Amino acid sequence: MRAIGGIDFGQAVFTPAFGIPATYVSHTAAQPWRGGVREREVLRQCHEAAFALAAQLGARSVAVPAIGTGRYAFPPEIAAPIAAGVAKSWLQRGTFDLIRFVVFDDVTGKAFAEAVESW
Repeated sequence: MRAIGGIDFGQAVFTPAFGIPATYVSHTAAQPWRGGVREREVLRQCHEAAFALAAQLGARSVAVPAIGTGRYAFPPEIAAPIAAGVAKSWLQRGTFDLIRFVVFDDVTGKAFAEAVESW
């Protein structure tokens, strides 16, 4: 990522996976959570950009972290429906066979499970 430099909020870029069990790794830039509508829109743009790049690369499956919910303090109960909504639209288009959300704590996992189950 250092070689790429910075990216604007809502953009995404891919790099090789460099030894992890994947072909590519997506890097995207969410905004820190401050409770506004702008942060929600940027988060939606992050997901759209990452899925669009994955589609361009010919990916059929994608693993997605809970973007913004860590260091940027996006509440999982707000981030999850945004992520799930974007993922659902890409699945409905038939672009991907599998989209997997990868989370690291129970609170975030519950929020993402509820967002996906509400489809």
